[in-house]
Amino acid sequence: MSAAAPASVKRPNQRWQMAEPHLEASTALAKAAHLPQVLAELLVSRGINEASEAFAFLNPELAHLNDPLLMLGMEAAVTRLEQAIARHEPVLLYGDYDVDGTTAVVLLKTSIEMLGGTVRFHVPHRLREGYGLQSSVLEAAYADGVRLVITVDTGMRAFAEAETARKLGLDLIITDHHLLEAGDAVPHALAILNPNRPGCCYPEKSLCGAAIALKLAQAVLERRDAEHALRSSEQYNRSIVDGSPDCLAILTPDARLSQMTPQGRRLMEVEDFTSIANADWFAFWSGEDQAAARRAVAAALDGSAGRFQGYCPTRAGTPKWWDVIVMPIPGENGATERLLSVARDITEVKNTEGRLTAANRFLDSLIENLPVMVFIKDARTLCYVRQNRACLNLLGLEHGDVIGKRDRDFLPAEQADFILAKDRELLAAGQLMDIPEQSIHTRVLGVRTLHTMKMPILDELGAPEFILGISVDITERKLAESAVRELNAALSAKAAQLEAANKELESFSYSVSHDLRAPLRAIDGFALMLEEDYKERPLDSEGLRYLSVIRQNSRRMGALIDDLLAFSRLGRQPVAQTEVNVDSLVREVVEEVLHAEPPSERGKSAVTPHIEVEPLPPARGDRGLLRQVWANLIANAVKYSSKAARPFIQVSGRQVGAESHYSVRDNGVGFNMEYAEQLFRVFQRLHRADEFSGTGVGLAIVHRVVTRHGGRVWAEGKVDQGAVFSFALPRGD
Repeated sequence: MSAAAPASVKRPNQRWQMAEPHLEASTALAKAAHLPQVLAELLVSRGINEASEAFAFLNPELAHLNDPLLMLGMEAAVTRLEQAIARHEPVLLYGDYDVDGTTAVVLLKTSIEMLGGTVRFHVPHRLREGYGLQSSVLEAAYADGVRLVITVDTGMRAFAEAETARKLGLDLIITDHHLLEAGDAVPHALAILNPNRPGCCYPEKSLCGAAIALKLAQAVLERRDAEHALRSSEQYNRSIVDGSPDCLAILTPDARLSQMTPQGRRLMEVEDFTSIANADWFAFWSGEDQAAARRAVAAALDGSAGRFQGYCPTRAGTPKWWDVIVMPIPGENGATERLLSVARDITEVKNTEGRLTAANRFLDSLIENLPVMVFIKDARTLCYVRQNRACLNLLGLEHGDVIGKRDRDFLPAEQADFILAKDRELLAAGQLMDIPEQSIHTRVLGVRTLHTMKMPILDELGAPEFILGISVDITERKLAESAVRELNAALSAKAAQLEAANKELESFSYSVSHDLRAPLRAIDGFALMLEEDYKERPLDSEGLRYLSVIRQNSRRMGALIDDLLAFSRLGRQPVAQTEVNVDSLVREVVEEVLHAEPPSERGKSAVTPHIEVEPLPPARGDRGLLRQVWANLIANAVKYSSKAARPFIQVSGRQVGAESHYSVRDNGVGFNMEYAEQLFRVFQRLHRADEFSGTGVGLAIVHRVVTRHGGRVWAEGKVDQGAVFSFALPRGD
């Protein structure tokens, strides 16, 4: 026996020695059909040069090797051959000295070495060593460490030494195509690969050993490939399992911990798995979480997956939350043998959720308790999805009255239509909208004025999803602004009155120094004349005249003082606000003026003036004070028109915008418009006292009364062409 093919070994027949063209053809066939070179040479010698022809020739032979009895022996042979390769035991290949035997030996040798095995082979020469297995060869092989012998085409009746192999402890695999006849003893062997059983006619006996060897080598390679694929698959699956970021654990059907991945041990902070091996998995959970874990295991035992989230601290006490899925692991019969628990650490998610929940709770409380109104609408339906407490309190409603409702469901149609139009305008513009004033009907507080700002809230695609609105009740502010405006108006009126009072005070000072001083000088001068001229003699007619002048100036000074007192009282007298029938008031004043003053005092002509009173609009004010206005204006018109040939006075009135205008027109002496502003000052007169009587206070009284009513007064005139005195009062309606 030798470790390599002997150099002296010759092919059994010179006809197998291929010429060079045949060698090239066999090499090409071996490459094309993926066959061993020696088998390709055999096929080419039989005129088979194409791969398809080779497969067609070999398939019938290989098909006979699928016999169940043969395959049973094949399984045992393949298993033993794999053991030898795994144990690094050399394998003895014992072949016959013919084409079939040598071809089979070469095929097996190549296959075993490809699998990493060691081969010893022996091909005896029939003439020198005989036909069959030799004891000496077996003993030498055993001494060399061989424990498996494979024979090829050595004859089924030439195994007298099979018992020797058994005694030596050699496992024997016999491959042969010869038939065992009746009475033949079956040699003791691990496997006998003999496809040529009775009833079968092997088509090409000269290839039987090679075909069986090819089948054996193919089976070994397929099993090795399958095992390698299985190991690769297991390694791949193990890499996936070990690389999983989750805590993976295997549980028994009664939920006891059997295995845990390294990542799972890291997540659970387990230093030694034996400390928790076979532990009750339910004990890791507590309360409702434990009940959820039991439900998940029950679902897995029923064949489906169970899932729950729960709190379970690590073995080191670190608090953690888990998202757990429990799945069944079925056995070969389909029944659940074990359970797989996949637990994902969601502690950070839970903490984030907690922070978000706290933030949302804070924002919700903030929105709910803001003193301003906050509301949210669905941009598609324009139904309310949120209103805070301030909003509901103002409207006098509850959540159920507004949530899911539109404005028309609880507001008057006019207000709801206004809000709807603004919402549509907002959605079309897509930007912040400011509504400075908006009237809203409320159930408790009546109509309120709101300042509202709205903006669209967009979804992830940029389309409006909600409408956010914030409204502030500015009713009180508007009332305060109105009050401020009224106060400002009152202050302006007061300022105007104060200005007028200051002017009147200035005029009064002038009057005191001028008009009152004049009669005092006259009284003092005539009194001195009486004292000097009539100190030693009685009063004559001239002296009596002096006394008359003194009396006249005294009366004039008294009239001035009375008018001043009346004028000053106007500044302190409150102004009543009532509806005044101006038409009837004027007619009363006309009668009084015409009958209160004798014609002689109106002028030398003593002609009664014609007074025409047109319909006059009513006014709102103090009737007594307005009476003084009309009395002074009409009396002045009568006085200053008394020198006309046919005195004519016209009283008229009309409404102009927010005012009522009144006028008194006469055809008297008139005045120069350059001095129009002086007419309404105290003691300011454009005519001498000997021409027309008076103190110069009447028009000042008119001015003061009209301005205290919030009105205004003016005059127009021309010398000797009459005058028109007018005043305007607020309508007050």
